[in-house]
Amino acid sequence: MKSTQRPFYLPLLIWIASVLFSSLAGQLPEKKAITPSPPPTGSGASSKLTEEPPSTLDALRSLTESINGIRAQIEKENQLAKTAQTEETKAAVAALQKRLGSLQADFDSIATGINSEEFKPRSPEAFDLKSQFDQLIQPLIQEINAATEQPRAIEKLRGDLSQLQRQEGLLVDALSRLNAIREQLPKAKEGTTDAKLRRSLDQTHERWKRSLEEVTGREKAISYQLSEQLSRRKSIWDLLTHAASTFFVARGFHLMIAVLAMVLAFFGWRAMHRWFTRLSPWHRVSPKPFMARLIDVIYHSMALVIAIIAFVTVLYSTGDWLMLGLTIIALLAVLLAAKTVAPKYYQQARFLLNLGDVREGECVIMNGLRWEIKSLNMYCQLFNPAMNPHSLRVPISQVIQLSSRAFAPHEPWFPCKEGDWMLSPDGRVTKAVCVSPDSVQLVEAGGSRRTIPTNQFLSQGYVNLSGGFRITSTLKLSAVHLSEATKEIPEFFVNSLESSLLTELGKDSVRDLTVELKSTAMWFLEYEITGDFDGSLADRYAVLPRMIHRLCINICETKGWQISGAPPAISPAGA
Repeated sequence: MKSTQRPFYLPLLIWIASVLFSSLAGQLPEKKAITPSPPPTGSGASSKLTEEPPSTLDALRSLTESINGIRAQIEKENQLAKTAQTEETKAAVAALQKRLGSLQADFDSIATGINSEEFKPRSPEAFDLKSQFDQLIQPLIQEINAATEQPRAIEKLRGDLSQLQRQEGLLVDALSRLNAIREQLPKAKEGTTDAKLRRSLDQTHERWKRSLEEVTGREKAISYQLSEQLSRRKSIWDLLTHAASTFFVARGFHLMIAVLAMVLAFFGWRAMHRWFTRLSPWHRVSPKPFMARLIDVIYHSMALVIAIIAFVTVLYSTGDWLMLGLTIIALLAVLLAAKTVAPKYYQQARFLLNLGDVREGECVIMNGLRWEIKSLNMYCQLFNPAMNPHSLRVPISQVIQLSSRAFAPHEPWFPCKEGDWMLSPDGRVTKAVCVSPDSVQLVEAGGSRRTIPTNQFLSQGYVNLSGGFRITSTLKLSAVHLSEATKEIPEFFVNSLESSLLTELGKDSVRDLTVELKSTAMWFLEYEITGDFDGSLADRYAVLPRMIHRLCINICETKGWQISGAPPAISPAGA
């Protein structure tokens, strides 16, 4: 039975498809009718949140009754103010006017669906650096507020509704208490104290009753607004999709164009520099003059400035103040942090001007190898004719910490080059087939290969045989030839041995050959044979000692010279 479980990547593909569809459709965020503010604390709203919310007409009717009641109270208070105007009357009228304005704003918001706060003019403010910075980051704060606007609006309405429900409960309790007191009060004739008390209670009851009606009307309006907000609330999936589509449609596109413009400006500026160096006669001289280096430093410094200008210009042209504000803040942060990196750039400027510790045309030691500084730039070109490849491209950060020196033309760049024969410390003859800045590969007799890191190769003491080498051998003849030991034997050995070596090895293979009497004893004459050979015979370095020994034996047989062995045995006395 096949499993019905969906692949884990299917929701991700669906989300990406929905984001792209929303981006192509050009969806824009809806304007909210409520500008939320921090909700008042309270509880107890959950009991009425589940009730059926009032309709638009019910909310408007309730607000109309409350507005008419407030207007009646204002008219009554104005009539009283004509007879006896006091501070209390003015305060009461001002409070009623404020409540009337709030109810009228709620009425307009429900009837039109637009918040009246959007049309209030903003008063001009005096210049202040802090306020200017606040305005700079205001688009970012607005984006954050817009992202959380609906949840905060719902929470505010819930808090307002909870507070109105508490006020309604208090007003109901107050009216019940007033009714109980009125029922306990006996009937009295007009003009008595009880009659005056009843009249005061009736007026108080009427005033608190109007307050209850006002709270009830406002509660219906808040309930309606809350229901509208809850009906328009979107799921997390919709919010993420909408936010991603809005970003890709507007700011994502602007950011992509700005980054593309910055990259094109940077590399286009650098490409113009390469074109300029090919045409400039100053840059074709080696070493480059100081003026050419100064132009290069200024040009490379302007590359970053040009790229930033291109980035900011695109954002300014598109009117994306949020991304532009973030860019300006980032640039200000970079400028504040520039004091910590200024010494580094100063050192690099001296380096590019050929005024630092590393100079063009001199040599440096890097990773144990000697390199010639061919050019100083953001990427320096180093040269070593013994390496394969000959040149090395190194960033300025690796070269700027070194120190260079002048060098003589005859100084060796490396102990060997590719194709040279080497004598290892253990006496084996090997051929260098690959010499690179990283490693040296050697081929030994039989084809076996050995790879050694270049810096270790330098420390192991290999001897290069390709430039020529010397082989020394010894030969012991019998002491019976003592009369010929100093002249005839060495001369005959040199002539015969050199002729035989040239015959077998070829012309110009033997540079020098000497045979000298090294020491004498009672029973032998010891000769030292020294041959200097051309480097072309380096591959036969191990064979030549045996060849010399064989030719010496042949010469001795031809002349009848006895080769000395062990000393003769001495008989005991009286034997």
